Amino acid sequence: MNFKVMAFDDGYGDNKLLSNGNPFLVPSFITPFKPLPQNEFSSSSGFTYYASSVEGKDYTFGDYASFLDSNPQWVGGENKHADKRFPLLFKSCLGLMTNEEVCNVHKMVMGLPVNSHNIKREDQLKNIVEGKHEMEISFDGEVFFERNVHIEELIIKPQPFGSLCDVILDSQGQICNKQVASGFNVIVDIGARTLNILTCHKLQTIDDLTLHTNDGIYTSYIDVGNYLKGELGITIPDGKLPSIIQSQQLNGYDLTPAIQAANENLANNIANIINKTLINSWGMVSTLIFTGGGAEVLKQYLMEDFKSKNTLFLNRFSTVRGFKKYGIRKAIQDNCIDVKVGNYDNRH
Repeated sequence: MNFKVMAFDDGYGDNKLLSNGNPFLVPSFITPFKPLPQNEFSSSSGFTYYASSVEGKDYTFGDYASFLDSNPQWVGGENKHADKRFPLLFKSCLGLMTNEEVCNVHKMVMGLPVNSHNIKREDQLKNIVEGKHEMEISFDGEVFFERNVHIEELIIKPQPFGSLCDVILDSQGQICNKQVASGFNVIVDIGARTLNILTCHKLQTIDDLTLHTNDGIYTSYIDVGNYLKGELGITIPDGKLPSIIQSQQLNGYDLTPAIQAANENLANNIANIINKTLINSWGMVSTLIFTGGGAEVLKQYLMEDFKSKNTLFLNRFSTVRGFKKYGIRKAIQDNCIDVKVGNYDNRH
């Protein structure tokens, strides 16, 4: 029996989506509809235009929403699923995950921060995700395509668990890296707003070595924003900071030194949190796994901080890839298809 499995890593900064083929990214911005600007001198702005129609209202979402809105609002509160914009952004992104007008999804896999992975938050997210979703999607703001997506079951795991699955599972959900799977692993997921640390021994969570803080990469962005305000007298909306930092300049000012200083400071803070958490456990740690978009940015500093440890650096798409693999694993198990995975079959 063929099963449709999707994975959705709804980060505070970016949504990472995977249905078929390769994962792709949609920044977590949504604004009332704005038409695609016409530019007679250039055919490319460097941004991807997405528009949607949800519940009778039209929106622009993704990085173009940040570009077109003078004060873009980031869906990034303490509980982003309580933000009234999140269901709109979720449906909009969901419409991009299929080319079919009608799509039935048997398993959708998503994550929660490790300290928020509880029944209340799970129920809240399931109420948003499970069931029928109707939307229209446009890539030019003029022609809209109908999408009807039904999600039968939402599987929710701690966010860093997806990256662990990406390391230990193959594309059919079978354990292919038994050495890591049987080890003492610390997964450090550096996202936009949060730092998640998940510690597992033989795939069992060690609760007192598992935590999340607000030390995500946006901490560095805010430091750069404070530099612009304090040193240059320029106030920048938070939603504009990622694109400015990506360009590394503003109005002719070279922001590279300020960005490097902010990143180095954040990496040092994260290293201190890791060392404090594992102070009595380093002797047992077999692999220290860094993942998330923040890990990509801070890699050079973290490699130096933990050069004596067995480290593995993943990227921002590792979590969503791992979620997809785990969803396939669960779909196969639910349909009584024999998958030989050694002694790990019933761990999760």
